[in-house]
Amino acid sequence: MHNFSIEQQELIRFLQESGDYQSESEVIDEALELLRQREELRRQLDVATNELDLGQGVLSEGTIQQLQAEQ
Repeated sequence: MHNFSIEQQELIRFLQESGDYQSESEVIDEALELLRQREELRRQLDVATNELDLGQGVLSEGTIQQLQAEQ
């Protein structure tokens, strides 16, 4: 493995040996895909937050009820 800490190497090895992944590369590919998805969700959240700040967003009934319950 290239430039991974001991803990990271152990986790990658453990996940591979669990049988869920065929190779170290598959473990890393999955981790990178999850990071990409998280970044996309963050981007979407930023867009939605900006829209709400500009008064352009629409709150769902469930969100309104949750906000009222928190007050």
